[in-house]
Amino acid sequence: MMMSSEPQSNPVETLDDEQSLKTMIINLTNIVHQQNEKIARLEQTVQNQHHQLNDRVLALERYSRKMCLIFDEIDLRPDPIASVLKIIRSEMKVTMADCDIVACHPLGRGDSQCGPVIVKFIYHGHRDIIWRRKSWLKSFRNSLNRPVFSRECLAPSDQEILREAKNANVKVQTRKQQVYAVHPEGGLTMIKSIEEYFVSDHGATRPPFQLTAVESGQSSSVNNSAPLPTVASISSSPWKSSITLLSDVIAPQIQLVDEQVKLTKNSQLSLAKEIELMNETLLAVMETSRNQPHLDAYLEKLSQAQKKLHSVCVSVEASGETAQVGQDD
Repeated sequence: MMMSSEPQSNPVETLDDEQSLKTMIINLTNIVHQQNEKIARLEQTVQNQHHQLNDRVLALERYSRKMCLIFDEIDLRPDPIASVLKIIRSEMKVTMADCDIVACHPLGRGDSQCGPVIVKFIYHGHRDIIWRRKSWLKSFRNSLNRPVFSRECLAPSDQEILREAKNANVKVQTRKQQVYAVHPEGGLTMIKSIEEYFVSDHGATRPPFQLTAVESGQSSSVNNSAPLPTVASISSSPWKSSITLLSDVIAPQIQLVDEQVKLTKNSQLSLAKEIELMNETLLAVMETSRNQPHLDAYLEKLSQAQKKLHSVCVSVEASGETAQVGQDD
């Protein structure tokens, strides 16, 4: 009886190979899981910074509009400023000089006869009293017999919130460039977003968002609850070559993801510095414009003084001529 010439494998070496492969798979799984957690933390940090920057930009936008009001259906011809001042003085009973308005610009098409205008005031007191008397314009009509009304100058994001609230049949009003919901029993609630308002005050009336595997912090390619390969399955030679290939492929990808995360964080820090610089520049410009003297009143007084001086000179010349005629006689 002939003996088989095939070499017998050493059970000890096979067991060591199986244990090393199992350890390698566990290590790779842990590395991928750690990288996923790191990416999730960085994404949360970037999202928080994004929200903070949006809030600061919105605050600056509201600050730049706090001295402004919008008047709708104003007669644009011949002069919108004259039309606005006429309404303020005659209908709202507010005494204002021409120089108390910094700027008055039409919004939309410039060739229309009537339309909205944005008005910026010098003094906050004038702006507030005009806003409180907005109901005094209910009976006023323009040259086309259209009602004229005033509204606050809202930032684009607040305008979108106001539009969504009205579409959702929410009774709202605006105060200090912000949108508030009016409760039937009294009281106001500031609306930051329609979704947040409905969830906080009315419960979850809209379908909840379905998170994907990546958004929920789980990875579709790595499942921690999945069982590891058995000892019998990883003892074959194809598994050995596959594990080596998998290690060679995953390691560079992990390094690439780590570099991309670092670049993203650096870009967010650079963006934050630029926005901080822009914030300081805008505040400096607003402070400079606020401290600039308003020369319109002084120019008007100087013009009146010149007219008086001219009339005095004419009177003096007439008196001199009269005296000269008297001496000749």
